[in-house]
Amino acid sequence: MYDRLKQYLPLLVALAVWGGMIALQLFPSNYLHGTDGYYHVRVSQVMVEQGMDLESFPYATESIWSNRFFDKEWLFHVYLMPFLGLGLLRGAQVAVLLLNLGIVLALWYGCRRMGLRQPGWLIALLPFLAYTALWERLLLCRPHLFSIILLFLAFGAMVSRRRLLLGLISLVYALSYTGHWQLLGLVFIYDCLYGFLDEEGRRRERFLRGVPLLVPAFVGMAIGEIIHPQFPTNIIGLYIQNVRVLWQYWQGQSSEILFMMRPDEMRAYPMGEFFVHLWFILAGLVAAGIYLMHRRPRLDRTLVFMAICTAGYLFMTWRSKRFTEYFVAVAVVFLGLCWERYELGKKLKWRGLKGLGAVLVGALVVTVVYQAGERARHLSGPLQQAYNRQPFQVAGEWLAEHGAEGEIVFATSWSDNPFLWFQAPEQRYLVFLDPYFMYAQSPERFALWHQTRIGLIEEPIEVIRVIFGARYVFTQRNHNFQLLIDYLDGAPGVERVVDKASYLLYRLPAPPP
Repeated sequence: MYDRLKQYLPLLVALAVWGGMIALQLFPSNYLHGTDGYYHVRVSQVMVEQGMDLESFPYATESIWSNRFFDKEWLFHVYLMPFLGLGLLRGAQVAVLLLNLGIVLALWYGCRRMGLRQPGWLIALLPFLAYTALWERLLLCRPHLFSIILLFLAFGAMVSRRRLLLGLISLVYALSYTGHWQLLGLVFIYDCLYGFLDEEGRRRERFLRGVPLLVPAFVGMAIGEIIHPQFPTNIIGLYIQNVRVLWQYWQGQSSEILFMMRPDEMRAYPMGEFFVHLWFILAGLVAAGIYLMHRRPRLDRTLVFMAICTAGYLFMTWRSKRFTEYFVAVAVVFLGLCWERYELGKKLKWRGLKGLGAVLVGALVVTVVYQAGERARHLSGPLQQAYNRQPFQVAGEWLAEHGAEGEIVFATSWSDNPFLWFQAPEQRYLVFLDPYFMYAQSPERFALWHQTRIGLIEEPIEVIRVIFGARYVFTQRNHNFQLLIDYLDGAPGVERVVDKASYLLYRLPAPPP
């Protein structure tokens, strides 16, 4: 009994650390972190009321979803449904907490399968090694948490060559996250390594033949796509979300205005921020690289695979912040494997490495203590109290109480719509989650919306009422929208129904019959 407890004590510590930190940041708050979570919770509530197979999505009038709806995170919305009985906010918070505990267990399973004997301590430290960047991602009510769980379960299945499990993971991945495509690339890389290298990393005399892992992974993913409630529209959505969106934003080829509006997580890390947030992990990778080049030890197959994954996610994270959680987790596991495979803890006794070891330990302690202090600062004090409410709550409550069902709200910022829809679900909005979905539906109407919101249209009220069919205009107080605000304030029949320090809600006069 004692030996078993000792074996699982690090895992219990990791669960307690992650669960405790996440709970302390979620439950005192009367809001959800981020923007998209409000959309996901409301979609899940709509599925509770109307069924899990939504045939249409009338809530986004100018999005490609208006006539080609694809729920790219369908299984995640199904997962949220049982928790909504606790209340939309509290239920989402509980769901996020349980997903984080699932990440711990998936990391444990994947690390053990890859050969780490005691990964619990490493997992417990992992969120503290990337400044606050990783914590912010772990708090979001979004399906990327599902993705991290499935990714490390897949790593474990690949290393142990459990084909049926890998196929099942691929099937679930296809139903729950739009970025499930990445798994096929990772499985292909591992298949190549498995065919050319033995377990110790030595080159095989002949390419090892047999059914590659890519087959069950592809079959499972194909089944998931086919049984998706929105098949075959979900295939179109997969292409739009993972090819057109990324390519257009990275290349800036679609529209200069659209490029400037892209979601923050799609943006590349500024170099200074990149190094500030990830300096400890980057320093560890540099140290590992210097050691490997100097000592030239034989890399086993798993280490080669994790090195390739680390390099790939490093590049993706540099190009888009949305890959931060993947890079941090994969890189830390790679460093843990290097530490254990080459017994670097014992080698730190060498005279030449004592100073380096002391510096690394000191840096780790400073990093952990600093981040714990940052989290505590967010949990209490004026900053937490000031934001301990849902964004634009007064405007949303007013719309829910006074707006007629089906009336359209013209918001000057596309990212404001999830907050408003969460609080006023009977109304309609222009677009959710990504402005590219509006651009893909009609570049001309996207350009017209942009010109209207910044006041470059001579008769904006007529454009808003007739072309976009909206009765309400919601805008933040922003110099970019000041021309439109001035016009609305001086137009006859326009009412300021909500007037707050940071935003305004207008009601336009009804169009003539």
